[in-house]
Amino acid sequence: MERLHSIADTYYRALSTEDQKKVLGFISSMDKDGSGFIDIFEFKQYLKEHGYNDYAGSDIFKKLDMVGDNRLGHSEMLNLFYIILSGRPFCMGCEDFIMAEYFVCVECFQKSSAPVYLCLTCYKNRNYKHSHGINENPLFLDTYAMLECKRLSALAENGQASNAPSSSKTAPSSSKTSTSRRIGAIAFKTFETALGLANLQVELVGAGIAAGIGAGSGCTIM
Repeated sequence: MERLHSIADTYYRALSTEDQKKVLGFISSMDKDGSGFIDIFEFKQYLKEHGYNDYAGSDIFKKLDMVGDNRLGHSEMLNLFYIILSGRPFCMGCEDFIMAEYFVCVECFQKSSAPVYLCLTCYKNRNYKHSHGINENPLFLDTYAMLECKRLSALAENGQASNAPSSSKTAPSSSKTSTSRRIGAIAFKTFETALGLANLQVELVGAGIAAGIGAGSGCTIM
């Protein structure tokens, strides 16, 4: 929770004074008795009334309560504000709230309003069952790899390579589109291959097999 709090606090400090007041308004709206703190009853009541049922569990309240005094102060409520605003997910495997990095199904992420997320432990231990039709092993990417994949896709859509702007501004639109699609496909395939090799290496090492998979391959993702 400390790392998550650091992110939330950084966002808060970067806000304008007016926007900071809005955040404080969110916090004070929960404080029904005006005590300056949020107890478990105020916490659950507010979240359920405003449609945030997924976050209204006692386990999340305990994780937010960094001091351990069964109430949430200003800094702890900043964490909740950030969690709701950023849409922090729950793991499909253990159903626990994910506070750190996670893996997400790429196909779900692109096509579904409710993507499948996995915490690091459940993904590593294969503690999940998820498929798309005949594809019983859909690709999962971690948060950083997914962000980079989306970045490369955006560059591809703009007709740019991943490391430099396109120099051919006069190329026909059909050719530009075709090139963009190829760049996007290559970029995505690179991620898929790299993640596959990494997963295979983990499995082999776990089985006690010394393997130099990936050595000299030029993969810099993992």
